[in-house]
Amino acid sequence: LHFYLKNILINICNTFTFYYNTMGVYKSISLSFLSQIINLVISFVLSILISRLLGKAGRGEYVLIITSMGFIVQVLCMGMESSITYYLSNKLQTLQSLFYSINKIILAAIGTIIAIIGIQYFCNSHIFLAAPSGNNKLVYSVCLGILCIINLLNTITASMLNGLKLYNTVIVNSILLQLIIFIAVIILWAFTFTNYTNTGTILFITIAAYSIIFIINSKALLAVVSTNNNCIKMSKIELKAFFKYSFISFLCGVFQYLSYKSDFWVVHYYKGASALGVYSLAATLSQLLWIIPQSIATILFPYSGNLVKEALAIIICRLGRVSLFIIIIIVMAAAALAKYFIPFIYGTEYTEAVHLFIYFLIGIVPFTLVKIISSAFAGIGKVKYNLIGSVLSFAIGLIAYLILIPKYGLIGGVIGSNISYFLSTIIALYFFKKNYTIKYSDILFIKMNDFKAIFLKLKSI
Repeated sequence: LHFYLKNILINICNTFTFYYNTMGVYKSISLSFLSQIINLVISFVLSILISRLLGKAGRGEYVLIITSMGFIVQVLCMGMESSITYYLSNKLQTLQSLFYSINKIILAAIGTIIAIIGIQYFCNSHIFLAAPSGNNKLVYSVCLGILCIINLLNTITASMLNGLKLYNTVIVNSILLQLIIFIAVIILWAFTFTNYTNTGTILFITIAAYSIIFIINSKALLAVVSTNNNCIKMSKIELKAFFKYSFISFLCGVFQYLSYKSDFWVVHYYKGASALGVYSLAATLSQLLWIIPQSIATILFPYSGNLVKEALAIIICRLGRVSLFIIIIIVMAAAALAKYFIPFIYGTEYTEAVHLFIYFLIGIVPFTLVKIISSAFAGIGKVKYNLIGSVLSFAIGLIAYLILIPKYGLIGGVIGSNISYFLSTIIALYFFKKNYTIKYSDILFIKMNDFKAIFLKLKSI
């Protein structure tokens, strides 16, 4: 009798834990999605203002600098942001121990950024900048260096907040970042400072916004840090395990970032800043549709380690098929309206972006699943699957860019991107099915009970 009662209690506890964790995931995703919607609206309007203020060439310069910043930070973070979130969310280390163990590495990364920017400037290299001349070269180089340092610190602090499950702080700050830049650009536009507005002006605004967010992130972390000064530094064995996870995450992040952005460098190299301005607009607008899977991925990553295997599979499948269904509807509407809203909103000089945007949407749809599946794999420590997908999709994508862009121009870049997107999706689905007892239809096709669940969730908000 004791044995049966014990099993009954265990099953009840497991069932309660499953539903509690599941509801926690859905609630957090709802909040994340709301913030992404706000960010989407602000980013959309901001992209219009920047495109009109800077023109095609100016937008191309700005995009190249921001892309270069993202790549440098991705490399120098060395995957620590994923490890920090993973270790804190699973309570493998305390915040103090992590910070005490990696602070010298962060300082070394900052020193490396300064060295990279110095070499870039004095060697007259055009890898990270759109070949500006005169005073702009120095200004852009300094701006790139400062942006890299602040974004590095923001990435680390945000990963700590996510690991501590302080999602609201990260969500509010992400909105605030866009809002600060938006208000500053609106002021430039409203007071007709357009004659004095160039890429450097927008970069100064971006630096100020990132700096404010870093201060807020730091204050939020200090508020939760224990007053106990006896910080225990991680042992060599613990550090080895930490950086082993970081290294795989680092490779995943770098190759995934290159999969998204390497076409920008190739387009700029072969076609110039103006062409990049048009191409980047189409790419950026299409990627705004990842708002749903990105909201899910942000929350699913730290939550995945706390869910049992069966529960995680159910959640991934439902979120995947619902996201895919919604994205398809949005994509159909966006494709139909593109030829009207892009020239009208951004100006006739961006008309060429219309057909590029429509073709980009073909690959955007399936890649929705990659965002969700890869975040779950990272959360349970199986980042090797993400690494395989990232390396293969980057390699095939880069080969496609180098072959297709010189020959077919901007449309060649879109074709290469779509090849990369589809390959990533196939690999992610293969590993997901290999690790979980599911059918492909479970994650690809929406079910009638999903509509009922969506209605109940919306009603409860």
